[in-house]
Amino acid sequence: MGILKTKDYHVCCIKPSDAKCTMSIPWYISCSNLLQNDAVKTTFCCTFVAVFLANIPSVILQRNSMKINRETNCAFETLAIAINIADICGSLPLLCLWIADFTYKGYFILKDLEWRSSFFCFAVFDFLMSFSFISPLFLCFLSLSRYRVVASPIKTVFKQIEVALKYCISVSLFGILLSISMSILLWFMNGTLPSNLCSPSVDPTHSVVLIRVLTCLTTTVQMAAIAFIVTCHVKLVISLRTSQEQLHSESLGRKRHTRLYIHLFSVTLCFASCWMPSGIIFLLALFEERVHMSLTFWTTAAIAPINSVVVPVVFIMTTSNLKG
Repeated sequence: MGILKTKDYHVCCIKPSDAKCTMSIPWYISCSNLLQNDAVKTTFCCTFVAVFLANIPSVILQRNSMKINRETNCAFETLAIAINIADICGSLPLLCLWIADFTYKGYFILKDLEWRSSFFCFAVFDFLMSFSFISPLFLCFLSLSRYRVVASPIKTVFKQIEVALKYCISVSLFGILLSISMSILLWFMNGTLPSNLCSPSVDPTHSVVLIRVLTCLTTTVQMAAIAFIVTCHVKLVISLRTSQEQLHSESLGRKRHTRLYIHLFSVTLCFASCWMPSGIIFLLALFEERVHMSLTFWTTAAIAPINSVVVPVVFIMTTSNLKG
């Protein structure tokens, strides 16, 4: 049995099985591939495919609806398409990580520093960060516009497609510019990202203050978005019931409103089940001394993208019942 003296933990990953290494391997480092096992690899790939297959039909459906209703302002369809496109872009990091794992298969431990300092890793960081801001802000605006259309159907500006377009473009530019500026700042400060996942919410080294700030900020935005969306949906339901009572037509459109209530409940539950667990897990990963890395992998691949799969399916199922 030999003793391998080194200060590079990478060497310890490729040492003979009967040798001992003087350098301990960091607890968060895996000597295997980028994605830890076949189950994680399959989940990353399948989640991307599921998001893509769920959102593309929704985009086509909303686009066809806009063509059919040319004489009306299609603000809802515009917002739905923007959300679908954001969901697809937000799933691209899963595909990039899966491709990187396949590319470096068998020798990733020798390339992990190269990967974490590469353009593609920082691009994954940009996509994940911009999506974490753009998605909740889009969904907040969608919830607000629905409420205002019901509460003030004549005076509201939220039916206008121009308003929806301006908001989507503004939020998109904000998210993209913020993520690019943060990635440039991290590149100048560290040169590499602290996690092989290239995530703006994962820092197993607990050494990058900016990652902590970004994680707290994105979690705050998502929790605030949940509260805002719930408030808008509750007010929307109250407004619908009030209008029914004023018209003395409780039975009229009851079925249509019931479907809308189911839609609102499903969407709200989806947001909560996606953003709350992922936010809590990422915060624990930052402030706890050790959190099993597989938990962050599963959160990235299976929990965080929940709304990107469910919401477009709900759009498809309820579009005919939710038009202006």
